[in-house]
Amino acid sequence: MKYVFIALMLLSVTIAEASPIQNILKADSKGEFQKAIMLSKELCDKDDFTGCAMLAHYYSEGKGVEKNYYKASTLYEKACIRGAIEACVNLGVMYRFGQGVTKDLAIAAKLYQTGCDHGSPRGCDNLGYLYRAGIGVKKNITKAKNLFDNACSQGFPKGCYNLGGLYAGGLYKQDIGIKKDDHKAVELFKTACDGKFSDGCLNLGVAYLRGIGIARNITKAKNMFRISCDLGNKTGCDNYNLVNRL
Repeated sequence: MKYVFIALMLLSVTIAEASPIQNILKADSKGEFQKAIMLSKELCDKDDFTGCAMLAHYYSEGKGVEKNYYKASTLYEKACIRGAIEACVNLGVMYRFGQGVTKDLAIAAKLYQTGCDHGSPRGCDNLGYLYRAGIGVKKNITKAKNLFDNACSQGFPKGCYNLGGLYAGGLYKQDIGIKKDDHKAVELFKTACDGKFSDGCLNLGVAYLRGIGIARNITKAKNMFRISCDLGNKTGCDNYNLVNRL
C-alpha cells in the first residue's frame, strides 16, 4: 500500500508540473527572454532538439540576446540533425538568404524538401516558391502547384495564397500546366484570408473591387482591405483609404 501511495504522489506531481517547453513559452510570453534563453540552453545542452531550436530562434531574432545568425544556423543544424523538422526549414531559410552560412540555394531546396517530406507545410510552401521562380532548382510550375496544394491542404494559409496566385494567372499565365481559374483563385484567397494571411485578404479585396472571379461589391472590397490593414498590410491600408473615398 505504501508503494502505491508513493506512486500516486509522484503521478500527481508529474501532472501538476509544467514541462520545460511550457516554462520556456511562459517566460517568452511574459517578455522574460533571458529566462527563456537560459531554459532553452539547459535543454539544448542535454541534446534536446526542441531546446536547441528555440535557442536558435532567439539568436536569429535577437530576442534577449544580440542577433547572431552564425550561432542560430549552428543550433538549427544541431536540432535538424536530431529530428526537429521546422529547424531544418529554418536552416533552409538561412541558406536561402546567406544568413550565418554561405548562401547556397541548392542546400536550401534540399532542406525545404526534408521539411516537406516530414510534414512541414512551410517547407512545402518554401520549396514551391523555389520551383515557381526557378531558384536553386529548375523552374517547374506543376511541381510548385503540387507543393502549394500540399501546404494549403495542411492548413497553411500562405500555401493557399500562393496556389491562388497560380490560378489567377498574372505573371504565371504563360506557364504550362495551370489553367486560369479566377473563381478558384478567389476561393483560395478567401481561405488564406480566413487564416489571417494579410495578402490573401488584400487580393480578395481586389477581386471584389474589380469583379474578378466574384460579383463586384465595393462594400466587401473595403472590408477586405480593412482586414488586411488590421493584419499589418500597408497596401491594404492604402487601398482601404482609397476605396473609402469612393
